[in-house]
Amino acid sequence: MRDAARPATVVACVLALWATVPSVAQAQGDEAVRGGALRVFLDCNSRNCNSTYFRTEIDFVSWVRDRTLAQVHLIMTSERTGSGGFQYHFDFVGLEGLEGSDDRLEYPSLGTDTREEVLLGISRVIAVGLARYSVLAGTAEGIEVARSGSQRELPQGLVAGDEVEDPWNF
Repeated sequence: MRDAARPATVVACVLALWATVPSVAQAQGDEAVRGGALRVFLDCNSRNCNSTYFRTEIDFVSWVRDRTLAQVHLIMTSERTGSGGFQYHFDFVGLEGLEGSDDRLEYPSLGTDTREEVLLGISRVIAVGLARYSVLAGTAEGIEVARSGSQRELPQGLVAGDEVEDPWNF
């Protein structure tokens, strides 16, 4: 009789545990909605897709794991270029109140770029694209846009084209 009660107890425990799963998922969804930031769903089928990196570097949006909670569906794809690098494509699809405001940005990486350089370039392009949607959604408060670094320096002995006097306009 004791052995017959054991499976019933296991089933009851499993059912009790299973009943708590929707509340955990709902709590994650409620947290994303309560944040007041733009809600973004990342759909990545690409090389160098490091969602953890993007989630930590781009912190002015709320990254959601359920597409139905998102205001922007971000689709990231890539293809190899002839130079050994990759061409990354970012399709931003507006949802909820942002329907019809779709956008596409691209980022080319060189074959000589390190993984860190590629991830940094990708995250900058994603951040610029999401900044636009933050403005459209009215959640852009606190976002600052700045240029990092100085202009590209030329090697010794080279000058920029606008510094050369060229009467023949070559």
